[in-house]
Amino acid sequence: MERQNKKNCLFGLIGPGAVGKTDLSRHMREKHGFFYIPSTTTRPPRKGNLAEYQHITLEAFEKHIKNRELLEYTSFGGHYYGKLKKDVEKFLQKGDCVLTLTVDRVKKLKKTYKHIKIICVLTEDPILKNVKKRLIKRGHDKEYIRNRIKITEKELDYIKTLKKEKLIDHFVKTIDADYNHALREIDKIIEHHRNN
Repeated sequence: MERQNKKNCLFGLIGPGAVGKTDLSRHMREKHGFFYIPSTTTRPPRKGNLAEYQHITLEAFEKHIKNRELLEYTSFGGHYYGKLKKDVEKFLQKGDCVLTLTVDRVKKLKKTYKHIKIICVLTEDPILKNVKKRLIKRGHDKEYIRNRIKITEKELDYIKTLKKEKLIDHFVKTIDADYNHALREIDKIIEHHRNN
């Protein structure tokens, strides 16, 4: 289908930590040719997720804040995370894009990019129990997990508000017993938006 007169698709993946946003964004890149808009962070690099982040110094990040060069940013675990405006624009010119963001940044992004489609990724119920199980499996310590669960509770409340305000376009559940279920759902969503 001709898409030359249409804007490139922009999808934002939201949801608590450990629900599968990174895996879904990787699927969108590998199967559908999406560009991933990386987060810029002050956190030291970790093995296995170098493509998801641009690592910079605290001073450089604070300069971006001062110069209003960040579309959105947050802090967690003593580190900053954010999306640079120039990165979003650069990748959107190349083609369809996906980014991950925190739930509290949805409203701002919807105002800036009215065509963005927000996909909320959750585990199957009970969500808190499943998130905790996945965090344990990743090898995080008890304090980190406790803090993450507190944040997850707040995020789930915020997601309810976003749902009520009709700011979430799609929900996708990641199911441990059938992870391909989520991939099939993502495929359907992409096909729908690329053809409409």
